[in-house]
Amino acid sequence: MNYKLCEITRDLCENYLLHPAKNNDNIKQYFDDNLIYIGTGKHELFTSLSSLEKTWEKYDNDISFEILSEWYECRQLSEYIYIVYGCLWIKEKENKQKEILIEMDTRLSIVYEVHGNSYKVLHIHHSVPYMEQGYNEYYPKTISEKANSMIAKFKQKAEQDAMTGLLNHTAFEQHITKYIKNNPVGVFYMIDIDNFKQINDKYGHDQGDTVIRDFANLLSVVFCSNAYLGRLGGDEFAVFETEVSDKALIQQKAQNVIDGFSSLSRKYDNKLQLSCSIGISLVNSIGNSFSSLYRNADKNLYLSKNQKRGTFHLNEDI
Repeated sequence: MNYKLCEITRDLCENYLLHPAKNNDNIKQYFDDNLIYIGTGKHELFTSLSSLEKTWEKYDNDISFEILSEWYECRQLSEYIYIVYGCLWIKEKENKQKEILIEMDTRLSIVYEVHGNSYKVLHIHHSVPYMEQGYNEYYPKTISEKANSMIAKFKQKAEQDAMTGLLNHTAFEQHITKYIKNNPVGVFYMIDIDNFKQINDKYGHDQGDTVIRDFANLLSVVFCSNAYLGRLGGDEFAVFETEVSDKALIQQKAQNVIDGFSSLSRKYDNKLQLSCSIGISLVNSIGNSFSSLYRNADKNLYLSKNQKRGTFHLNEDI
C-alpha cells in the first residue's frame, strides 16, 4: 500500500498540482468533500472541496510546468490513515515571450483514508521552504538580522549629510531634542566658517567643498566622544556635548577648533586664511528646547563675529 500511495501521489502532483484546470474532473473524485488544502500562496487555505473547486476556474491556463525532480515516502498513521510526504521541484516550461520563468523547490504532504482498494484524500499541504532561513535555525533569524542591519544603514544614511557624513540638520535637531528632554546638562556649540563665500567665489566650489570636509574631520577629532556632530547647512556646523566638566574645558575645546582650523591654512600653502567663529549655549535645566539652545548659541555666534572673527563667546552662567 505504501508504494501504491506514493505512485498515486505522483499522479496527483502531475495531474493536479501542475495542471489543475485541465484535470480537475479526473481527480476530484478522489478528494473527500471535507478536504483541507493548504497551498503555497497566503490565500490558499481551503476547508472543503467545493471552496477549492472555485479556484480552479481562475487558474491560469497559459502556464505549464515540468517536474525537475521529486521523491515521496509513505507512513501508516493508523489502521486506515496514511501520510505521504516528499519534495517536488517544478519549473515553468520554456516560453519565448518571457525572460524570467517560475521555479519552485517545494515540499508537500498528503493524508489518505484507505479502505481496501479505495482511498480518499483528506488533506494536502503544499509549501515552499523559506530559503533565507539558515541551518540550525527554527525561525528566519539570519534574514531578520540582515534586514534590521540594512534598515539601520538606510536610517543612518538618511540622517547623514551627504558631503561630510555628519548628522544633517533634521537628524541633529531630533537627536538633541530627544536627549535634552530628560537630561539637564549639555553644551551646544554653533560654529560658522568665516568668509566662506569668498573662498567659493575666489577658488571655486570644489575648493569650498574640500574646506567643508576638512572642517568636519577636524570636529570629529576635537569632539571624538560623547557628542553629536552636525552640519546644519552651508558653512554652518553644530556640536552638542552630552558630558560637561567645567568652563575651562569647554573653552579649551572651542579654542582647539579655532586653532586647528587656522592651522589647516598651511595645507593650502596659506592661500586660504581659514578661521571660524563659535557661539556656545548651555543646557541648564530639564525642558530646555532645541530652539532656545539654537537661539542662544546663534546670539553668541553673532557676538563672536561682531567682536572679532576667529573667536568664541560663551555665557557666563555655567
